Amino acid sequence: MFTSMDNALNHLIEAANVNTLCTSRIYLHDKNGHIMLEAWAEYENEENSCIQGLIDLISGETKVVDSPCMIIDFSP
Repeated sequence: MFTSMDNALNHLIEAANVNTLCTSRIYLHDKNGHIMLEAWAEYENEENSCIQGLIDLISGETKVVDSPCMIIDFSP
């Protein structure tokens, strides 16, 4: 489906509607064995706000979610 890593990452960036994402990992999906690419970025001028994208490099299925960058547990 994708001819290069850059091609797949650019597809994910377009789907996320952002300027850039950083590749965080490539792994095999535990259920279907497909190669997955995960990337993320921190939103500028927003505190603790990140975007994470995931793309199936075989099927092209793409998922993008907003989430906190860190979850801090202050419990004793």
